[in-house]
Amino acid sequence: MLVSFIWVLGLTRILESFSALWVARKRVRFAASQLLWMTAILIDMLGNWLGVAGFNNRTPVWVFVILLLYSLGMFFAATVVSPKIPSDGVLDLAVYETEEGAAYKVAFIVLMLLALPLVYGQGAALHNAVSVVDYLKVAWSAIATLIAFAIGLARNQRLRTAAAFAALLLAIYGLTANLIWMVTGGLLF
Repeated sequence: MLVSFIWVLGLTRILESFSALWVARKRVRFAASQLLWMTAILIDMLGNWLGVAGFNNRTPVWVFVILLLYSLGMFFAATVVSPKIPSDGVLDLAVYETEEGAAYKVAFIVLMLLALPLVYGQGAALHNAVSVVDYLKVAWSAIATLIAFAIGLARNQRLRTAAAFAALLLAIYGLTANLIWMVTGGLLF
């Protein structure tokens, strides 16, 4: 699909950041929650990118427009969650999350709100009609991810780490569901 290059750029940004953090590890104070957020967004991008494979020329224009906005939002979240290593001094990832975390977390909350009509649009494009029950079987993870990122806005570090871990588990679920969806030939609904 046309928007795939946006996903590739976002994935590349996160992978480059992980690499830079590793190379500069002597000048980095690691924080589990920030690394979990980075990993969750990386895996979520991979899973959603696979989900995009289900869209085809029967996709309504409104679904494509939301998908384009969703892709741009994913790129923004990938860019903001990926800290740049300063040329000198120490990078404290806990401080980075405190200062920049709201930007990628709010972006992801908006993305999950966009994901809800996208899931419905994908099902409708593939099957012409989708029941509410079938829709909720698929959309629950977007709602749960939205909640995890909202909880991640808390000031409490332990709560943020737990929310990041939940977001990571939901991203793994999404990736697995989309892999199964691809293997079974799009039998999502």
